Order: sequence, then C-alpha cells, then structure tokens
Amino acid sequence: MRIGKSAAKGGVRTGARRNMGSGAPPPTEGIDGVVRKYLPGDHHVAMGIIGGYFGLYLVAKIVGTLTGSKKVETKAAPAAAASGGDIPSIEDPNFGAWLEGPGNVDKLVSSLETL
Repeated sequence: MRIGKSAAKGGVRTGARRNMGSGAPPPTEGIDGVVRKYLPGDHHVAMGIIGGYFGLYLVAKIVGTLTGSKKVETKAAPAAAASGGDIPSIEDPNFGAWLEGPGNVDKLVSSLETL
C-alpha cells in the first residue's frame, strides 16, 4: 500500500540539476567589445553579418542598374558546309544545318547501315 501512495505523488526529484553550462562571457575589450556593445547576442552578430552582405548585394545591384550596362548580342556565324562528304558529329552545333542540305540525310542513313 505504501508503494502506491508514493507513486501517486509523482516522486521527488533527486540528484544534481544540470544547467547545461555556457561558454565564456563575451569579450569587452578591443573590436569584439565594440561589436558586443551594439550586438550583445551571438544571433545578433550572425544577423548583422548576413545583413551586411545583403546590403553590399543591394548596393551592387543598384549601382549596376544606374550605370545602365549594355548587353551586346552576338550573332551566330552561319553554318559552314561540311567539306568532302564528311558527316559532322551529332553533338556538333552545325549538324542541324548540315542535315538540311541536299542528299545529306541519305549519306547519314547509308553510314548508319554500314555499322
């Protein structure tokens, strides 16, 4: 009977309570002290660094749009005809233009049949 009553109470906490320890206090001298004066927590420092990089990104974007950098379009050179009946590689950018030439489809089919 006595066991049931102590279990009903929920038991008494025994042993040392752990506070999970913390690191050393933040520095108060030098540049670290100045930073910690305005950004006391570690998460404040991290957010300040991220905000600084974001600010630099925004300044670069704004300056880029104000200067009006012009993009120059380059035209692709016309496809050169294959010389002497050579079949270009399928990965060659000129393959489509070569394939549209007269008789080239037949050359491609005949070369595939010999494989």
